[in-house]
Amino acid sequence: MVNRDRITEKFRRLVQFDSVSFNERKTADQLLEYLRNMGFDVREDCAGEKYGGNAGNIYGFLKGTIPGKPVLFSA
Repeated sequence: MVNRDRITEKFRRLVQFDSVSFNERKTADQLLEYLRNMGFDVREDCAGEKYGGNAGNIYGFLKGTIPGKPVLFSA
């Protein structure tokens, strides 16, 4: 069952501060921590450096336990 309060709180934490283009470091740090705490292998590329920003693209990998096709979430 979906826990609306938990989802709302997580969303609120990710959007509680300004995160304008090229200045997304606070949001990136929150997302990195959140994904790591859920057990993801997390990586950040250097896109921010190349385009004048302060955060790169974040990639989270979570190994599955059931054979099948991988799933990709992008936001």
